[in-house]
Amino acid sequence: MNIKVNSSINWDIRNVNIEDIKESTENVRITFESLESLAESIKENGLLYPPIIHRIDKNTYEVIDGHRRIRAVKTIGWQTVRCAVFDYELSKEEIQSIMIATDEEDRPWNKYDYAKRCFGLYDNTGSIETAAQKMGLHKNEIGKFIAVGSLDRDVLGMALKKNVPYNFVELLANKVATKQMTKKMNMTRNEMARLFIEKYLRGEAGPVSEFNKCVPKIKEADTEAINYWLKSNQGIDVLKALLLGSENNMKEFKKRFKRGLEKLKNEVIKLEEAENISLKDAEEIKAEAISLSDTTRRIHKKLHQRHKSS
Repeated sequence: MNIKVNSSINWDIRNVNIEDIKESTENVRITFESLESLAESIKENGLLYPPIIHRIDKNTYEVIDGHRRIRAVKTIGWQTVRCAVFDYELSKEEIQSIMIATDEEDRPWNKYDYAKRCFGLYDNTGSIETAAQKMGLHKNEIGKFIAVGSLDRDVLGMALKKNVPYNFVELLANKVATKQMTKKMNMTRNEMARLFIEKYLRGEAGPVSEFNKCVPKIKEADTEAINYWLKSNQGIDVLKALLLGSENNMKEFKKRFKRGLEKLKNEVIKLEEAENISLKDAEEIKAEAISLSDTTRRIHKKLHQRHKSS
């Protein structure tokens, strides 16, 4: 095992209680593959590569490398696990050094993991130049990766697990969920990114090439229009109509809106005969209908004022 850290720090191999080991917040991997095959291999062949851990207080160790192995032996039911143990708390720089060294000998990194690694280096050093140098990138190249990597692990994990194209998430991180837009929309970057990703997964924000056409106009768009689209079941054609003002797109939007509204009307009428609907349910439906009506009135008022001033 080749561990490149300060030579004054000693480490040894020994058994450690599973309950005394916690996962590291510095682990940049986004998702963990199925542990079943790994657990079966460990049961059959033993633990060939000890996880690397370091002591963070008297009775607690933190994983540096081997999160999947620790999880796998937990599923087997082991009480102790043989680890490479540092009996000192390592610095962030030393932890990153070990993670990078061990991952280079491990499975290939996907782009989301790579972006998380870039952000981790930048976050630890505070320097784009240093992070770029360590990753072998130009400082102008690493910025896009850092933006993606700065999104929460659960957001990126959802994108990776559901096979969302990386270039879609890269657009969100770099050009959509910006400080200006999050302030305007009164959302966090992660909230906004999650809503757009969920729209993509429902088939309402793709293909990426069409969504990309809308991106330059999103920052100029009316907040209510974007909120309406994000929280509705309308597709990319409606977003294009709202942002680009295409006559054909608007015709399609009006058709879809009328069809959807007619369907909703019929379903609401059926509710009169429903026995399982409560007064609270009816009040919630009414509130949503009023909200849509109010939004439509505001949009109409703005368009009317714009028409008068033109």
